[in-house]
Amino acid sequence: MVRPRAEGYENDQSITFRVEGTAGVAKGSIGWPTGAASTLTYASQTATGGKWVSPTWDTMWFPQAFIGVMEQLQHAVKTGTPPALSVADNVKTVALIEAGYRSIAEARTVKLSEISTR
Repeated sequence: MVRPRAEGYENDQSITFRVEGTAGVAKGSIGWPTGAASTLTYASQTATGGKWVSPTWDTMWFPQAFIGVMEQLQHAVKTGTPPALSVADNVKTVALIEAGYRSIAEARTVKLSEISTR
């Protein structure tokens, strides 16, 4: 159980996000730490005519996103085969995050090609 900072308070921890682009916006939540279903709502000038769309799924991002990855990694170790997600794939994920932080800091679009993955 995840608890708030001090005793006597109800837990209000959550993860929400909002991403705005030049032609659309997306917002939602990740069902952590309660395990509730994640949500996504988006609107696009081109794809949805500016109307909000809220798709739903039968699975949850958390913890299902980790179960398959960890199972596959254990299989790779056991069988001596390369994992489905390589170190290079993970480095690209970190580069994407770095580009996002740099975009915020510099108030501009940062292309992935600007981030070194070496």
